[in-house]
Amino acid sequence: MPPLPNQPNILKVRYLQTVGTDTAAVNILHLQYAGGPPTATDLATIAGQLYTSFVTNAIPMMGADRAINEIEITDLTTPTSARGVHTATTSGSRVGGPLPASTCALFPLGIVRRYRGGKPRIYWPWGVDSDLLNASSWGSTFATAAQAAMQAMRNDFLAAASGTTTITAWVSISQYAGFTAVQNVITGRWRNVPKPRTVAIAPDNINTFHLDLKPASQRRRAQQRV
Repeated sequence: MPPLPNQPNILKVRYLQTVGTDTAAVNILHLQYAGGPPTATDLATIAGQLYTSFVTNAIPMMGADRAINEIEITDLTTPTSARGVHTATTSGSRVGGPLPASTCALFPLGIVRRYRGGKPRIYWPWGVDSDLLNASSWGSTFATAAQAAMQAMRNDFLAAASGTTTITAWVSISQYAGFTAVQNVITGRWRNVPKPRTVAIAPDNINTFHLDLKPASQRRRAQQRV
């Protein structure tokens, strides 16, 4: 697999969480910065700022069986650019019975560019059983609170800074374009493998976001075994 193209002035932010028995649940987003290049200390400081924002805004949306454990930030400008980490654990504080580990609050993210294929989105492990209006819809109280939490987190993204590095935008990046058909030599079956871009394209600003009122699913968080 060829390396992914460099993404100048882009930070990859990984939120490492516990969801039920899954201790490796991850949400990823990307932020554009000006200034820098950031040092590892700068990125650790920004990670700490985002952690504080998460505890303030997202932890009240999460049940007690879920927690934030670490935020890791990597500068994608070059393969040797800095990486910073903030490690601490805070459990969810929302009162209510647990939902299945696979259940998520889905936020589709709006960008200007139109293209065929998957669109940016983020699946937060938010909500408890009493937040459901019915089996296929979030209640209005939860929906309002979740939207407000996401808005507050976005505001905090854009306020994050350390040293000469300042966050200027929440963005979506495209690292793959098209597919390569690959045949399994044993079974004879074909599968499409995403094709990495050879040159990075400009990131897309995330202009809008909204909670999808239908609970979404991340099946890998269910930790199924056969």
